[in-house]
Amino acid sequence: MIPRKVGICWSGATEADDAAHKNIPLTDFLVLAEIPGIELHSLQVGEAAKEMGTVGAYGLIADRSPEIHNMLDTTNIIAGLDLVVSVDTAVAHLAGAMGKPVWLLYNQRGGDGRWKRFGDDTVWYLSMRIWRRFREDSWAAVLGRVGRELQQCGV
Repeated sequence: MIPRKVGICWSGATEADDAAHKNIPLTDFLVLAEIPGIELHSLQVGEAAKEMGTVGAYGLIADRSPEIHNMLDTTNIIAGLDLVVSVDTAVAHLAGAMGKPVWLLYNQRGGDGRWKRFGDDTVWYLSMRIWRRFREDSWAAVLGRVGRELQQCGV
């Protein structure tokens, strides 16, 4: 069985006004590493990329950050992936603009009008699916749903 390559990005700019609502702890993504046949690739750069070592994710997730120096590098990595699962960051927008399947993890508290209030699609990117965290949800619950979907579908 050939592993399905899934890129992940769990954090945008930590100084952004909505960072507390948008960013997700890397530990919540580790449920995806337990899925047979899934090969995770971190597209995370900056300070948040250091979480890989903090939570002991090396060996579970391929750290691609040393290869990323600009958006062209990120584009080249995304081109070799089957799916990108990301918070609302440049990585998600880049994957969507490339037509790469991208699952956007979106917190309803963020209030970004591009992603509408309901539904799992957007007019911005036809290849994007939105996974919403509502008030009663935790990010762990949302990523549990993502994991179950990955197990059931061919990416």
